[in-house]
Amino acid sequence: MNQKIDEAYFYVVFDSNGGTRVYSEKVKINERLKKPEDPTREGYKFKYWTLNSKEYDFNTKVRSNITLVAIWEVSSSEEGDNS
Repeated sequence: MNQKIDEAYFYVVFDSNGGTRVYSEKVKINERLKKPEDPTREGYKFKYWTLNSKEYDFNTKVRSNITLVAIWEVSSSEEGDNS
């Protein structure tokens, strides 16, 4: 019987790396994680989530507990200002 396997879950933790909070998700084994809303951070633009320093592909099936870390790009509010 595969009942125990069917009931097994993994946890995905989102480390927003200084941005707004993103809640952890519980995902069934071998299911895909739904991409959360992008976090926000004053003075920065959210780029993507990483796993082990590589951009995370949300089409990947979750096979263990993981922590995704947000990558940010500094926003320049003075772009295009030549004065």
